[in-house]
Amino acid sequence: MIGCLLTLSLTCSRSWMWRLVLAPLENVTLFRKDSFAQIVAASLDWPTTAQWAFWHLVHAEGIPGEWLIQLLPKLKSSQHAEAAANVLLMLKRADRDPNMNMLRALFSRTPSAEDTFTIDCIKILIEDPSTCKRVSDNVGNLLKKQMAAGDLHMGGGTKGASKKSPQKLSMEQVLAHLEQFTQLCLMKEKKSAEQIFSNATVLEAFSEAEK
Repeated sequence: MIGCLLTLSLTCSRSWMWRLVLAPLENVTLFRKDSFAQIVAASLDWPTTAQWAFWHLVHAEGIPGEWLIQLLPKLKSSQHAEAAANVLLMLKRADRDPNMNMLRALFSRTPSAEDTFTIDCIKILIEDPSTCKRVSDNVGNLLKKQMAAGDLHMGGGTKGASKKSPQKLSMEQVLAHLEQFTQLCLMKEKKSAEQIFSNATVLEAFSEAEK
C-alpha cells in the first residue's frame, strides 16, 4: 500500500481543533491565498510545537510572502516570536518582491524601539542591489502618492483621507520607522541604507513634505 494518511492535529487554547489530513495524492493544495492569513492568525495562539509543525508545512509549500501582507501590521515580535521569525525566513527564502502593498503594511505597524520586525523585514528586502533600488523608489512613491491622495498626514490626522486606502498612515509613523532604520542600518558595509535616503524619489518626497 502506497503511503498512509498523516494526520496533524493542532489544538488551540480556545478548545477547538484544526485537523489537517495529508493524503498520498498528487497536486494536493494545503493552503489557499484567500484563507492563509486567517490560518496564520489563528496559529498565533497555538502551542509552540504545533506552530513549529505548521510552519514546516508552510515552508515546504513555498508560500510567497505576499500572502501575509494583511497580517504584517498585527504581528508583534515579543508576543508572536515563532510567527515573526518564520515570516522573516519566508522573505529570505522567497523571491523578494518589495511592492507598495508590502511596504505599506510594514510601515502600518506601530513604531517601537523594542520591536524591530519592520526594520528586519526591510533589511532582508534590500539585501540584493536590484531590490534595494525598488524599495527606495517605492518608499519615495508611497510618501508622494499618499500625501497627494490625502492618506498620509503630518501629525497622524486622517481628515480627508481616502476611504479606498487599505491602511491609514501618518507621516510621523513612517518617519519613525525610517529613523529607527537609520539608527540600526546606516554605516554598514553594503551601504544599502544610504542608497534609500539618497534616492531621488525619496528626496523629492521629503522636500514636498516640508512645504
